[in-house]
Amino acid sequence: MQLLFTPLLPVRALELLDPVIFETKSDQTLQRNKFTGLSGNGSSILQVTDWLGKPEFEKIISEPGPHLVVFAAKWCGFCSRFVGQAKSLETQAKIELSLVDADEPDESLWDEFAIKIVPTLAVFTHGQVVFRRDGRSGAGLSMSDLQEGISKAATAASQADYKK
Repeated sequence: MQLLFTPLLPVRALELLDPVIFETKSDQTLQRNKFTGLSGNGSSILQVTDWLGKPEFEKIISEPGPHLVVFAAKWCGFCSRFVGQAKSLETQAKIELSLVDADEPDESLWDEFAIKIVPTLAVFTHGQVVFRRDGRSGAGLSMSDLQEGISKAATAASQADYKK
């Protein structure tokens, strides 16, 4: 599913809020490298799942290994922007970002994980939250928030490999 973000603010105002999404392709590569520390060798685009409901989410976090999850809502402009940026992020980590619809009818994810704002980023290991970053009111999440989540997930993965 392709997410669209229709800005309600003039483009220049959005550029001031988040210049990363308005840079040229070569500038984007440099910006991504700033966040990921990559030289471009051996990297790939971060894989992002389609929207998951609570049953699919529970299945994913019950599986071994770290899981990077974004709790979001389809109506949220900050969520759409964040997911769009995440889909173009280069990373060496073999981690998938799961996009969970926290706003499904009759779902208890808001209460179960005390979600106060979307998007909210979390890393799960063995069903437990080991890292969490809540979006900021009026700003959502940044690419540095995502990079920190990827780093925590990669660390958890390497620790799990070490224990084997």
